[in-house]
Amino acid sequence: MAMAISAAGAATRTANIALVPPQSLLARAHVQCTVIGAVWKQRSGPVSAQFCAAPRKPPLVCSLSVSELHCFLGIAPHEHWRSARQVLVHAQAEETEEMDAAEDVDICELVNGFDVQIGDEGEVSGFYIQALKNNNGAGILLLPDIFGWESSATRDIANQLGCFGYNVLVLDLFRGNSWKEGVSQASGDFEAWRSSHTNIAKDIDAASRWLKAAVDEQGHAIDPNSKPKCAIVGFCIGGGLAIQTIARYGSITTEEEVPNPFSAAVSFYGTRINLQPEQIRNIKSSLMMITGDLDPSSPVQGCEDIVALLDDAEVVVYPGRGHGFAHRPKSLEDDEAAEVAFSTMMKWLKRRLLTA
Repeated sequence: MAMAISAAGAATRTANIALVPPQSLLARAHVQCTVIGAVWKQRSGPVSAQFCAAPRKPPLVCSLSVSELHCFLGIAPHEHWRSARQVLVHAQAEETEEMDAAEDVDICELVNGFDVQIGDEGEVSGFYIQALKNNNGAGILLLPDIFGWESSATRDIANQLGCFGYNVLVLDLFRGNSWKEGVSQASGDFEAWRSSHTNIAKDIDAASRWLKAAVDEQGHAIDPNSKPKCAIVGFCIGGGLAIQTIARYGSITTEEEVPNPFSAAVSFYGTRINLQPEQIRNIKSSLMMITGDLDPSSPVQGCEDIVALLDDAEVVVYPGRGHGFAHRPKSLEDDEAAEVAFSTMMKWLKRRLLTA
């Protein structure tokens, strides 16, 4: 049988990976691959793609069936590569013997993901991604865009964060009623849909408490004196909610209210922020705002006005980029900017969450 993966350039920081060819793969054939870095952005285009390596020592090994490999790479067995779906594999990946379908095979040793129910009565849903081999102890609450917590674009970002060692809680902001992709937002239906979600702040509070408790318990099991930090990251409407949340937590004065668990916040082209200057000044968390200069939903001037009121805040502007470029890239140029934006965020989060 033809090898499932061909690769070149193992000694360099990049490797070209290609399926050879997709239709030759058997459903139960397995591929043994060595993961040498975190999940990363893949360029849109034909079947081959270039991956930017973030080498790990020692490398992590995972065993995938062909169908699982397709799933993890984000492609269907007979489709071309899609933008922003990827995994780093060792250049010497090779096919192994056919394995029993009943055998329990882990998809990857980098992260473990599972559904969770949050709230006093478990009324709020979330998906928790726990970093395994390289867990750094920190937690991230991820607020999705209007297309919800199960969107592949949101889950991709969550997996990337998990592969870099973070424990990520993806919140179902809209309680199973997210806006449907492909449906226009220009009608009155969108505003009616948006205003129907009246429990968002309450659900964010529940998710914040759950995440903080989870990383505290995990950290204290290793080191009783550890003090794990958390961040909140949001995209589009989730980005706006992230800023509103840290502003609301910054104004808390009583123990009965939810204490601020977030040392940092990242807002990707946040929308509908709607805060007064005195509310913005309440923010005590470090803040990074990321936007494109062609994004009317998150204008640069509005971001700069917020940052100007805070001591530890910055805005990063990507020329020529529009709304959603970082997690829903539509072009090679978007993909390139998305890679830079993700790397910029990771360096910034490391300084805020992992540095004493």
